[in-house]
Amino acid sequence: MSIKKELIPLNSQKSFYGKAVDIEFPNGQKVLESYGTVVCTIDSQGVDIEWEKVSNTTLKHLKSFLSVHGKKIGTKKEMKKRYGNN
Repeated sequence: MSIKKELIPLNSQKSFYGKAVDIEFPNGQKVLESYGTVVCTIDSQGVDIEWEKVSNTTLKHLKSFLSVHGKKIGTKKEMKKRYGNN
């Protein structure tokens, strides 16, 4: 059974108003769902980001998600270099 939580913003923004969801599965896999679309998965293999689905708003969600799970963030260019340019 998975656990779904509303993602908390990094900056002074109060909320993503339910548009970004952090889903954790019993096997340790973590999934970011932004606007109902899976954008990023973290598992034992690493970080997989669907860059073609990352808009400016979704990038905010992605940065918060990665930060919450102890992953490095930066500019979009830096993150593409670090996590792959799928």
